[in-house]
Amino acid sequence: MEDINEQLDLKEIFKDLLQNKYKILFTTFIFSLLGIIYSLSLPNLFTSSAIIQIESSDNSSSISKSVAGVASLAGISISETNSRQSYITRLITSRYFFEKLYDDENFIMQLMASDGLEDNNLDLKLNQSIYNDKKREWNYKNANGVKGKPSLLTAQKVFKEHFTIEETEELDGFLIFKVTHISPKISYLWLELLIDQFNLFLREKEVSEALISKDLLLKEISSNSVPEVKGAIANLIKDKIAKIVLFESKEDYALKKIDPPYLPEKKSSPDRPLICFIFLLFGFLTSCLYFLILKRG
Repeated sequence: MEDINEQLDLKEIFKDLLQNKYKILFTTFIFSLLGIIYSLSLPNLFTSSAIIQIESSDNSSSISKSVAGVASLAGISISETNSRQSYITRLITSRYFFEKLYDDENFIMQLMASDGLEDNNLDLKLNQSIYNDKKREWNYKNANGVKGKPSLLTAQKVFKEHFTIEETEELDGFLIFKVTHISPKISYLWLELLIDQFNLFLREKEVSEALISKDLLLKEISSNSVPEVKGAIANLIKDKIAKIVLFESKEDYALKKIDPPYLPEKKSSPDRPLICFIFLLFGFLTSCLYFLILKRG
């Protein structure tokens, strides 16, 4: 009996839908048209990507556990990075590193004042109300109405919308960097700039830290009279010097390009057929539900 009622209900539903088929088709057409208009209003985006290997900061003269244990007798703390990959991922997205990019006037101009593409679809048009490239001065106004260069935090927030990092589940120590922009040329140049500047930034940072550590160890060895401890400290000094030499000699210091950035030839988004299909499906289902509810109301 219940099966018969269900069949009758389904027949009634199909009957109601058929009675309103032209209205449903018209509504679906309107939604499809809106989907086409919306998808065409979205700019093409191009993504340049690179597969990056994380280079270790350790070398062949790394400290053994026994040496570290003896060195601790002198009150010297030796810390090891648990995850250099995690450290680099956080550092490259930090304000600390972004300050280096922020000092590049050409980069900030492209980031904050872009306003479409030139006819060649490669070079950027600049919004003159934000940056006057002839006078080379900022017309950008912050939330308080003050004219000048956008703040570091504002620029970093905008850049995070363009830059993404993907971690590979199969292999540890590898990352995929991606930069997305309306200009394929800019997406490629920014990714190259990001990798090169970060290598330079981290090399300078860790060389500076190693030099400070070496100076502290030299002071410690001169004030300590225990032979075992002095021997351990001497090994630490040798290790620091070796690391400094290694740091200065490595071109791809922290980020090694396994698959370097490239100039994208095809857009990465938007997926216009998918957008149109979603609008069509939503319009069809919405109109069907509307007329069914209206009938039973």
